[in-house]
Amino acid sequence: MVKRRTGGFTLAEVLVSMSIFMVVLLIMFTLTREMRNYDKKMPVNMMRHPQTNAVLSRLRKDVLCGLSSTPFKDSFQEYSSDDVLIVETLNDSAYVRTIVWDFRVAGQAIRREYNVGELSSEWIARGVPRIVANVDLEENPQSVRVQAKDDSGKLAIDQTYTPRTHK
Repeated sequence: MVKRRTGGFTLAEVLVSMSIFMVVLLIMFTLTREMRNYDKKMPVNMMRHPQTNAVLSRLRKDVLCGLSSTPFKDSFQEYSSDDVLIVETLNDSAYVRTIVWDFRVAGQAIRREYNVGELSSEWIARGVPRIVANVDLEENPQSVRVQAKDDSGKLAIDQTYTPRTHK
């Protein structure tokens, strides 16, 4: 009569468990490498700088819902700079409102909303990289190209928004 041992594993069981463990380690290594590569591509860490994400979201919404975008307008002479973007949109009452994005101060993005020439709201985001929003007058006069560089001068953000109302 042959007695079976109750404690221990067979060689096949050990090999199967080790191969499963190696697959899990390979997956973890691959994911870690991909995260590090993504970190190198995006110098602005959106998790450490949530204001950057908020600025991009609000700017995108303003441009997508906008009627027109200009570098500056005659009625807003105090904002006649390349670091200022003016977007006209419709408010809930179907009146035109003017939104001024001011990027003249380094590390800040200031959003001012005007209804019929009167300042109705102001929002300031601090701790953001140097943002430049340009209206591309040659290729598409309604699109807005948003770029930002990190502290070392690397391009961190490069996005183009076109209003939905553009034909």
